Amino acid sequence: MKFSIITSCFNAEKYISETVESICQQTEFINNNCELEYIIIDGNSTDNTNLIIERLKEKYPFIVHIVESDTGLYDGLSKGFKLASGDVMGYLNAGDFLNKTAFSVLKKLFLNKKINWATGLKIIYNEYSEITKIQIPYNYRSSLIRCGAYGKYLPFIQQESTFWRPKLLEGFNYEYFKTLKKSGDMYLWYNFSKNNNLYIVNSYLSGFKYHDNQITFRETGSTDLYLKEATQFTDKIKIKDFFYILLDAIPWYLGRNISNIFSSTNSKFIDYLNNYNWQTRVSDKKVYCWVSDFEKTNGEGITANLFLKNFIEKNNIEKKSVFIKNSSNKINFYQLEKINKSTRKGQLNIFEKYIDPFIGIVYLWYRYITGNKVVFVNFLPLWNFLIFLLLPPKTILGPITGTKAFSEDIKGFERFFRKYLMPIQFFLSNLILLFRYKHLTFNTSNLKSILSKKVIEKSQFNFIYNLYDLNKKNNSLEKKYDFIFYIRTYPSKGTTETVNFINHLKQNYKIITVGEKLNLEGIEEFGLLSRDKVLDLCKISKFSIISSENFYSLFCFDCVSNGVKVFFNNKMSYEKTFEQDQKVFPISFNDLDFAIKQIKDKIKVLS
Repeated sequence: MKFSIITSCFNAEKYISETVESICQQTEFINNNCELEYIIIDGNSTDNTNLIIERLKEKYPFIVHIVESDTGLYDGLSKGFKLASGDVMGYLNAGDFLNKTAFSVLKKLFLNKKINWATGLKIIYNEYSEITKIQIPYNYRSSLIRCGAYGKYLPFIQQESTFWRPKLLEGFNYEYFKTLKKSGDMYLWYNFSKNNNLYIVNSYLSGFKYHDNQITFRETGSTDLYLKEATQFTDKIKIKDFFYILLDAIPWYLGRNISNIFSSTNSKFIDYLNNYNWQTRVSDKKVYCWVSDFEKTNGEGITANLFLKNFIEKNNIEKKSVFIKNSSNKINFYQLEKINKSTRKGQLNIFEKYIDPFIGIVYLWYRYITGNKVVFVNFLPLWNFLIFLLLPPKTILGPITGTKAFSEDIKGFERFFRKYLMPIQFFLSNLILLFRYKHLTFNTSNLKSILSKKVIEKSQFNFIYNLYDLNKKNNSLEKKYDFIFYIRTYPSKGTTETVNFINHLKQNYKIITVGEKLNLEGIEEFGLLSRDKVLDLCKISKFSIISSENFYSLFCFDCVSNGVKVFFNNKMSYEKTFEQDQKVFPISFNDLDFAIKQIKDKIKVLS
């Protein structure tokens, strides 16, 4: 059996050696009758990548090394695919590597003539090539592959562990493939799935390594642009597809999180912690907190960190006695404070947002029954009455969130949900909060008008606002940027509205954005940053315009507390003292041209 492996690379001197060695050493661990064809296409690297490859070629003379400029990863792969002549093929990017027995397993697998396309266990590495997570794939349905469900609603197909017979590329549109910048692997799977099933072998073939040079994450820190590009060729999702997604959701969730479930119930089970340390579960924990998101690069995670810190200080609790748990991590608060970089890449997926909290409810019941204090920190929108109903008695709640308002960007079912169903859910949550909880914390005061008098009496509002010293003197740093915007491509965040402001202002003002990148011309996009870095950018920015969703947002207060003047929709409720102090300026968002005129006039006055 002949294997053809292709690597397309550019400026990969840090990663290429490990990848090449893992492929070329395959023949040492397989029985006879195995041949390797390894094709490396380099896009004319300017670092030492090609020098390293040539040195390795002296050791492995069968390497085919081609150096010529290309238009990107998939242009390079197209050249390699066309040259491949093996019985089984696949591709590996610089930084990833094969398990030493991958070919041995694949040889036995592809002797079965019915199998044309197969993938292995999902293995995750950190930057040190240490395996940090093993996930068991459940089922890849061809119809769901073609509508782009894997990656958006269900976990991705791991490209590094996926191999196929070359005949699957017959009639493949290489010209279109070369135009793609991020989602070429999904385009391959889309084409293969038209006439083939993807089989899963319960074995370790390869894995996915998180590192800074990955195309998917290098520009935005998330998979959003990848998924957006994939919509160009994937089929429209149907009602039947949603049925299969729901049917497969629980098995997929268990396959991804079985080790975390084991570590939650077995003190002798040692699991990897956030790609940094091995950590055992300690038996004398005192306070157990379910925190679905504690990342320091987004509002939900930052608020969770602030709430926990405030909760610990207010109750005089030792940090090492407060333990944070979700389906992917376990850590105490002392360790959480020490983590300065993101523990994940990209935004939370649908399961982490909507299933993880309910797993947390089960976990907290277990801790409550065994006599511990329990805390449920985030993903507490007022409309989700089931969470308030199902949590154990005496659960301490993190900041409750939500708003009655919604952006014009929201269409279809979500608009129907927010307009007609949410009021009913707000009513049910109001009743549950009235009878089940003694003390409540709300992130803002946006929902005060729909709460009963008795719920208001036992509630603290504007959690974020109360943490800020908004009267401190502004820093004396030079204001390098005219406007700073926060971008999050979520329907309720009014992204279209924000982009319209940017496009009208960028001709006359220097604009930067933080959050998700939109690849807008004429501005500087910093992408997902830690909160400390966002604060540093606020200190050197003059103005901002916040979305119509919520005046009491974390980003708004970060701006105001660091000398950024904030423009906002005058229909929103807000603290009037801000306006008196010339820190915020309400304007009408109804007419964009008039709003721009208001902004420019105010800037002239302030200048």
